[in-house]
Amino acid sequence: MKGLTCTFCVQPPICYHPGMKLADRIVADPETCSGHPRIEGTRVRVSHVLGWLASGMTRSEITTEYPYISEADIGAALQFAAHAVDATPVAAE
Repeated sequence: MKGLTCTFCVQPPICYHPGMKLADRIVADPETCSGHPRIEGTRVRVSHVLGWLASGMTRSEITTEYPYISEADIGAALQFAAHAVDATPVAAE
């Protein structure tokens, strides 16, 4: 996935600059949602989507409850989250 490491900073893996597009459909801006990654064009954070899925909501239920979110947006949030948790090791070997 391109665009997750910042070309302006030397501290990877992820940092957020105003209006930074982090991945397909995922953006971050300190002026919106306190800079948390969110679905482009909405105030829905990636963490909201993950929480809904973790609580047992289906993609169909999410798009029905929040019609401004598409199944592609949900997929983009999952793909971004997968890359984000894999970007930095949690424990050394």
